[in-house]
Amino acid sequence: LRVDLRSSADRAWHAALTMSFSAAYQGLTLVVVLVNIVFFVVAQARLYLFYAGYVACLAALNFAAGGFIRIFLPQLDAGEIQLALTVPVALQTVMAALFVRDLLEVPARYHRVDGIMRVIAVLGVVATVLTVAGRFQQIAVLQAVVQLILTLTTFLVSLDQIRRRMPQAI
Repeated sequence: LRVDLRSSADRAWHAALTMSFSAAYQGLTLVVVLVNIVFFVVAQARLYLFYAGYVACLAALNFAAGGFIRIFLPQLDAGEIQLALTVPVALQTVMAALFVRDLLEVPARYHRVDGIMRVIAVLGVVATVLTVAGRFQQIAVLQAVVQLILTLTTFLVSLDQIRRRMPQAI
């Protein structure tokens, strides 16, 4: 058993430092979202919009999980805070699938993988709707499996693209 005794001033300093780093992270995610929205407007490439959506989901999740939601929206009840935690998790699946699909040019290069990405995006939409309907607990494991499949698929496609671009040994 480990016991760590600190003074109240030391605890206050540690809490202030931790919240400062969290606030800086939150601010940086918002800057990334805004920059990618500007890139989308200027370049007219959906890739930037999907990435902005993905990072916005991460920012929303951090806002809720990091305690900022209690500071800035104290009137929310436990159910509303639960939605603020779970909806971004479900919605980020949609944004990530669409972003990766465009980033790795999946439709043009990997027709079968494109089907997988489309199914993942649709499952993300279904998960988002079910989450808003209050059914996140029932689909949480399936949601995690879908995100794992997305991560594995992205990894394998990335490895294949690296392999194809490497110069052949003589």
